[in-house]
Amino acid sequence: MSRIVLIGRGPIPGPGVTQMGFSSLRTAAFASALTRPSIELRIVLLIPGCTPTAPHEWSGIATVDEEGPGWLDRVRELAEGADGIVSAGPYNPGRAAIAASGSTPTWIDIPGDPMSELAALSRVHAEPLSHESIAAATAACSAVLARADAISVISRSQRLATLGQLGLMGRTLKAEQTPTIEVIPITGNFGFERRPPPKWDQFTTVALSGAFNPWFDDERVCDSLETAFKLNPNLRVVTTGGGIKGFYEQGFQRFRNWASNHPSRVSIHEWVPHAEVESILRNAHVGLSMDRSGPEPELGSRTRLLLFAELGLIPASTVACDLTKEWLDAGAMIGLSEDPATAGEQLASIDADHQSCIHAARGLIPSQVVSDRLLTWCQNPCRTEPTEATSAILAKELETIKAELARIYASPTWSALNKLHSASLGRFRARQG
Repeated sequence: MSRIVLIGRGPIPGPGVTQMGFSSLRTAAFASALTRPSIELRIVLLIPGCTPTAPHEWSGIATVDEEGPGWLDRVRELAEGADGIVSAGPYNPGRAAIAASGSTPTWIDIPGDPMSELAALSRVHAEPLSHESIAAATAACSAVLARADAISVISRSQRLATLGQLGLMGRTLKAEQTPTIEVIPITGNFGFERRPPPKWDQFTTVALSGAFNPWFDDERVCDSLETAFKLNPNLRVVTTGGGIKGFYEQGFQRFRNWASNHPSRVSIHEWVPHAEVESILRNAHVGLSMDRSGPEPELGSRTRLLLFAELGLIPASTVACDLTKEWLDAGAMIGLSEDPATAGEQLASIDADHQSCIHAARGLIPSQVVSDRLLTWCQNPCRTEPTEATSAILAKELETIKAELARIYASPTWSALNKLHSASLGRFRARQG
């Protein structure tokens, strides 16, 4: 039996949890898959502002005040004695896993390319991101990629991008230094009962759900729905979710401002307890997702589409990521135009004849989220051969060169030659004058 520490973001999804995001779903999926007789599992949940807790025995659930005083030291303590460390979800779980790893084999989950997400954030801000924030993000990404013994990503496209990033660090030049890169798709386990699609009556209801993040194109959504409202007077909109406090809230505010022009046609519920999502969206007909242009949609995935399929809604989305391309090819969703006017026409014309998409989409939701390769690795965690990042090597060489130049400049020979050169230059200038 191997001891594995799983580091993810909490809380674990449940009926009373209000803001159930991708990170918590990812943690829950990994925890469920790694709960095996051959694995003694300790789960470390990063929860901002929580009161830290620890299990009475080695296995169990611990909580850490994410970004609180000494939080990384606390993670290190909780990882002591582990045979392997696994992170689940983006950003801080991987950062914490690397900080706690030492020489312990470590599997890092990178579900979505961090720099592409940062690029999306930079495009929606009125002012460009600071050099400091970009440098901090780059350093964090580099540290994770340089240390990970194995990596999981969210899509086939992201796997190729990650291989390129590792290549620039020199980690793909030798097989023994190249970490495993496994594609682990997004989870579809929301805990809701699969019901038949709702009956189609006088109204058509379009649902939005989840985070209005920087790569969700709220402006295109509003423009498309404005056109759809004009073409179909029986169209209605219902939403759950909203902005991400402290990260990005402008998109949801723009949507609220637009919705205020249609108070009888748009119903906004914001972040509600998980159990209420089903009751609010149960009678909707269409689930809408629209991507902002940029690299993130190409490398990422879309949890909200799985939610729509689970609830019996017709998925309708722009087409950029691997998942939407696969679903479109399989007839599992309506592929929306990038042009808001055309997308609005498409939304206005959706009817009961499109419900075949729901069955096709449900058939594509993976039954097993975490791969056999991760389970095998956890039963026998192993390191890849360490390698030093090219940037680190060049930095050392630069320091060596600077030290050598400083030694030369301070030497008696250099001093004498410098004086001779100065005297010769003075005589030359005198003759020229």
